Amino acid sequence: MLLADMGAALLGYQTAALIRAVALFDEGCKLELLAAVLDQDIREVADDVDRLFDIGILWPPEIDLIAVNRGSAYWPGISSLLDANILVEQALAMLGERLGGPGTRVALYGAVPVDSRQFIPRTRLVLIVPGVRSDPRISVRQEIDALADDITFTTIVHQEPLQEQQKIVKSGDAETIRRWMNADDVRALPVLDEGAHLEWACRQNEVGLATVGGAGNAKKRRPDA
Repeated sequence: MLLADMGAALLGYQTAALIRAVALFDEGCKLELLAAVLDQDIREVADDVDRLFDIGILWPPEIDLIAVNRGSAYWPGISSLLDANILVEQALAMLGERLGGPGTRVALYGAVPVDSRQFIPRTRLVLIVPGVRSDPRISVRQEIDALADDITFTTIVHQEPLQEQQKIVKSGDAETIRRWMNADDVRALPVLDEGAHLEWACRQNEVGLATVGGAGNAKKRRPDA
């Protein structure tokens, strides 16, 4: 099984990133904040927003605000597509905890993608119960590195409290939100006993779930949806 960001691959990574960013703000966000969070040119973001307005995926709950249109007939399909990889990872994390007990973390690793899909890289699933460590995300990476020398890709599944995301989003600060989505705080943590840092990390949010303010805009349907 190839674990991939299916929604981004089909919709386009820029469109997927935009929808995921807007979905963080249940009551909507301004174009300027959205462009700053995405770190993109505001005119380019405005064009993408207009396109998604036209097809009803986004809508303006108020003047100068942009929100996902959870009342659209198309929204269940879009949200399921964008959340597919997260749901698969959550299922694997739940399976790991059921098999390994509380505290189990799941790490997935395999070969880098190849140009031809005729040659499927081998992938392996490793279930680890880390000892008492300061941060299980880091200890899992360290354990995996110790098990195999040929790791080229690693995904660590780690659940975080929703309250942290709500606090970050409520701040309304574009840099803070962007740094949180890019997991700068995780990458800044040194790997124990090595003095190194994680090269890449990110946070994923389920667009199908409302965050701050509940599912208020799910009750408001566009006239043309």
